[in-house]
Amino acid sequence: MGNLLAIYDLNNIVIRAHAGMMKSGLSSSKGVPTGGIFGAIRTFNTYIQKLEASHVICFWDRGRSTFRTALREEYKGDRPKSAYLEPGELQLTFQLFEEYLNLLDVGSYSEFGVEADDLIAGCVWSLQDQTPISILSADHDLRQLVRQPDPYPVTVVKPSMSSTKPNEQTYTYQTVIDEYKLPPHRLAEIWAVEGDQSDNIKGLRGYGPAKSRKLLEEFGTLDNAIANSPAMKG
Repeated sequence: MGNLLAIYDLNNIVIRAHAGMMKSGLSSSKGVPTGGIFGAIRTFNTYIQKLEASHVICFWDRGRSTFRTALREEYKGDRPKSAYLEPGELQLTFQLFEEYLNLLDVGSYSEFGVEADDLIAGCVWSLQDQTPISILSADHDLRQLVRQPDPYPVTVVKPSMSSTKPNEQTYTYQTVIDEYKLPPHRLAEIWAVEGDQSDNIKGLRGYGPAKSRKLLEEFGTLDNAIANSPAMKG
């Protein structure tokens, strides 16, 4: 086993596992739905073994970011309240998974009004000069944290949720550049131009990924584009 810190974005992983197993029909002898917790535990254990992680920490969402909603009230305004706080099967899956982590003595952390990706970013910035890090999440925002092995790499793994048709993706520094045509630390510039529908953030009308990249290539940086591009006026 090597020296590697695996960071789990648990809201992302648990929600994806729950959605993927909703129609499985799995339940306990008492009729408690167990498809979601089965899928979440399978994903968690699979990547512990696959990454050969020496250390593991998990982060949860506890509602929308109060910092971001103070800046922009409509941030994630089209989403329901945090699933962790809502009744139903998904909340049960979260609770069962938290119990599972406690049994394993695996550390997990959350703060009300702070999103897991912000906590993950803080953890990465604190430890990236001390150990290799792999972040487990399908959330594209976290790809901004990817870095070259200088001195240690930070990668993001989008886990496969299928045991029969694996579709995992690993984002290294080079694969981020290959996909987005920008280094990881500049990904926010693309999303500032095109917007982010999942977070209810509007971008420039008619600007998707390709057109946003072209704008940044033309002006070099987002600041230059804002200052000089007619498309950014008004």
